[in-house]
Amino acid sequence: MMIADQFLEWMESAPVNRRAEGADALVRTYLHSPLPELDRERLEAVMTVLLDDPAPRVRAAMAHALASEPDAPKHIVLGLAADQMSVAEPVLLRSPVLDDADLVDLVAVGPLARQRAVAQRGDVSRAVAAALAEVGEEDAVVDLLENAFASIAAFSVERIVERFGNDPSIRQLLLDRDDLPVRVREDLMQRLAAALRSLVTERAWMKPERAQTVVREACEKATLGFAVDLQMDDLDVLVEHLKVSNRLTPALLLRALCLGHFRFIEIALARLARLPVERVSDLLYSGRSASIETVCRQAHLPDKMIPAIVVGIETYLDDLISDEGMSEYARVRRMLERVLTRLEDIDRSDADALLAMLRRFASDAARDAARSDADAFASQRAA
Repeated sequence: MMIADQFLEWMESAPVNRRAEGADALVRTYLHSPLPELDRERLEAVMTVLLDDPAPRVRAAMAHALASEPDAPKHIVLGLAADQMSVAEPVLLRSPVLDDADLVDLVAVGPLARQRAVAQRGDVSRAVAAALAEVGEEDAVVDLLENAFASIAAFSVERIVERFGNDPSIRQLLLDRDDLPVRVREDLMQRLAAALRSLVTERAWMKPERAQTVVREACEKATLGFAVDLQMDDLDVLVEHLKVSNRLTPALLLRALCLGHFRFIEIALARLARLPVERVSDLLYSGRSASIETVCRQAHLPDKMIPAIVVGIETYLDDLISDEGMSEYARVRRMLERVLTRLEDIDRSDADALLAMLRRFASDAARDAARSDADAFASQRAA
């Protein structure tokens, strides 16, 4: 094909802007003109030679022309993708010729700019996301998490948490995801709590012991806040994770009781007592103090906490029968008042500390219930 030879000869002396125009025209002729196979091969050979043109503008013109084309020659697209970013970006962002294996290799050996372009593609698969989670730099991982079209597997999310879970921007992007596994969400909340505790302590806003208590209780409250909406299987996963990480504490159980999260209580006591959930549920719903206390002791709860747990469960069960038509705020207040009243009658040397903790929980629960009722009222009025 004489035109191919003439084109190469012309390119040797043409100025850069004319060479860029010529490269664009050549690519479009290759893609859109009906040519004999031999002529197409000659044009493809010319495009391959243009990969070595010393002017990035020429190579960039070819990259823009080929970026969205499914029929672009793969070796040329790969050559452009490995070029400097002013050339590579269009094909990295859009080329359908690059498959998962190509993109994984580009992420593995590429600089940050190349990783970011791959992370911003409109079709990031789980395999490519896994590569970015494993070796991608921080900004590339941010781009991946911000990409609504990226498919990210749970194990990749966990790897991102391992590598960047202490970074505030990445942590927030993860917490905003609807598909975040419950165990990962709990780990991120603990990392956030640790960061807040360090900040408060370093700036001397609170004494370390006070900061520890405030942050721990805030984290417990947040854990129960998202636990209430979980399905049974996810709730079971969360409880088991809390148990393994030594965060399934008696204080957390008391707070759950104050908030009325009885399903959480059932599963937690079952896991701590190493009994089937159905068996624990039967014992608790029997309403017999002795049966409830037996479950608590088999769960190895501290002696000083057992009366509070027993009274709380009994009161919750009583209110199941008598709270028809009652608002959430009124129900929570009534239950807490009963628990506190009955515990104040218990003659125990360590009751004061327990009652103080319960009163804090009661205050939080009452405020949450009031907000819930206010939101419900506002929604009804708007409707």
